[in-house]
Amino acid sequence: DDEDADEDDADEDDADEDTSPTADVTAVPSVEGGTTYGVFVGITHYRGENEDLPGTADDARNLAQSFERAGWMQRHNAIVLTDESATADRVRQAFSALAPRVGPRDMFVFFFDGHGDADELDLRGRDLTRRDLSRMLDGVRGRSLVVLDSCNSGGFASVVRGHPTRAGLFSSRANESSSVAEEVGSGGWLAWHFRRAVDGGVRRRADGSIDFDEV
Repeated sequence: DDEDADEDDADEDDADEDTSPTADVTAVPSVEGGTTYGVFVGITHYRGENEDLPGTADDARNLAQSFERAGWMQRHNAIVLTDESATADRVRQAFSALAPRVGPRDMFVFFFDGHGDADELDLRGRDLTRRDLSRMLDGVRGRSLVVLDSCNSGGFASVVRGHPTRAGLFSSRANESSSVAEEVGSGGWLAWHFRRAVDGGVRRRADGSIDFDEV
């Protein structure tokens, strides 16, 4: 689900633990001299597998375009998967295509906007579990940023916790719902605020990066 929560529910950690993020990633999304890659997933039409979510597919497309406009990502380094293309197999294929190209100085972004719970992201067909995502991120040599706009997404904090090259932004705690941001024409509030940050809402450092805490 992606509804019935306050706009302020974007959280950087699991609801069941009152701790700050342990991932030591402060330069997001670019590292000096590095390249940014990304997989952007958004599902509006679930075709009866779940309730449709207006705006979530657009969030994935718009965020990828924002990274490109900001000069942080070349179009050929971004893979956007929406609606019928947003399957577990296609996500794995996207990781397989991009992960080998990510070097130690590079940044890899995984964005998801849609239904989910504390252990699974609801894709078209088979879902993607925390273990699935963690294993795919294991194949990324550079820094990783995980951005999940879905209900109970804080349950995925374990994917980044304890990994010094990973950071995460989650729209809700592990036991909370997230709201659709219809007021601003977005599928979710975290997606909307994160895109605003990329579009210039957060001041860049001298090397072109932006501070994770400010995001």
